[in-house]
Amino acid sequence: MAEVIKKVKKEVDVVVDILCDCCGKSCRGKHGDYEYMELNASWGYGTNKDLEKWTAKVCETCVDEKLKTMINFQVMDFMINSSMKE
Repeated sequence: MAEVIKKVKKEVDVVVDILCDCCGKSCRGKHGDYEYMELNASWGYGTNKDLEKWTAKVCETCVDEKLKTMINFQVMDFMINSSMKE
């Protein structure tokens, strides 16, 4: 069986920035990567927000200045297992 190959150019959506849903500023970090907290909520049946799903991306500054004063986050240190470094 023979394959017929055709080269095509295709438009794709590319993320060029992620904006904070709290302050509207870029979530791009010092090294060009994105630093943000992603919040997700799924509201159940019987609530005032029946079956709604909420999501938000919040920059590190807004997390520190706004969310940490309202929410008691459970913070865990992230350590790489030495066996994973190999």
